[in-house]
Amino acid sequence: MKFFGKKWRRPTGLIFLAGCVLRVIDFFQLASLELKSWEANWHTEIVTTDQLSWEYLSGLVIVTWELLSSPKKSFPRRNEIVNRQNHLDGWIYSITDDKIKKTLQMVASKNGIRLIAENKIYQWSKKEAKKLVDFFEKAGIDYRSDDALGTNFVHAKTFIWDQDFIIQTANLTHSSFENNREFFFVSKNPIIKKNLEELFAQDRNGTTLKPEEIHPNLLFCPIDCRAKIETLLQSAQKSILIYNQYITDDRLLEIIKTKTHLPINIILTDDDDNQKLLDYFGEKIIKLIKKMRIHAKMILVDDRFLVLSSINFSANSMDNNREIGIILTDPTLISSFKKIFYSDWNS
Repeated sequence: MKFFGKKWRRPTGLIFLAGCVLRVIDFFQLASLELKSWEANWHTEIVTTDQLSWEYLSGLVIVTWELLSSPKKSFPRRNEIVNRQNHLDGWIYSITDDKIKKTLQMVASKNGIRLIAENKIYQWSKKEAKKLVDFFEKAGIDYRSDDALGTNFVHAKTFIWDQDFIIQTANLTHSSFENNREFFFVSKNPIIKKNLEELFAQDRNGTTLKPEEIHPNLLFCPIDCRAKIETLLQSAQKSILIYNQYITDDRLLEIIKTKTHLPINIILTDDDDNQKLLDYFGEKIIKLIKKMRIHAKMILVDDRFLVLSSINFSANSMDNNREIGIILTDPTLISSFKKIFYSDWNS
């Protein structure tokens, strides 16, 4: 399925070299899971921001269904994310929640689960890594690592069910549902679902993904997510709202700096690094939250374009990881998001 109909340039040697350096660092810092892998001659083509005009935004379609958030007592999805399904495909960074594991085992016992899972989870011990592998094996889950993808991490949190798909900011952990600010988008949109199925199959097979094969509403790092995020932020004419763990990417910070004449509200986790951003931009723009961990990765531009994704605002996340997001334009979903955002901003 081709959406852009254009061949994009390959990444520069500098991006390639930076990726190699990061993978060497990861080798020494991270415990590895011995996940199944496969041989492939993998490479990718990167869309740059100057190749993606603002006219791209006019081609976005309305994708709707249900926008959920955590933490809150009325949030029921921990047990419901997969227990009404017979089959599940997905990309996942980590799984530690026992209730989620039980529902995954149930689905695996029906028609199966296929996962692309990260094999170098940050700050995990070898014991923790082995425990996850043992769970996959015992549950009969067909799992593969990201080794053939050429990515630093599989950091996406996206699942394809029988009739639905879910793109979320949350890992499958207890804290994601009980302690973090997270968002979940569930939909039955058949076009997006089919495209995610195609992308999942290509990632599992280790085949090259091309930018024109990705639906305009989807963000798929490292192929097109930087270009789409930068284009959205640069297009802002009225306002920008952002949730994220942190912002360390210099290019995004530069774009935000050029938009400070607009109303900009950014909610971040309260830590020392983000305190520097508060000192730099001021309290009118930055809000640090203490009462819960901000793990959401959301952008709302001009009350028209809402991005929900797994993407942290770092160069590594956008340029080296497999991350997945979606751009939503449904006014009802945007209204729901704004109520939660301003509740946090005014708290």
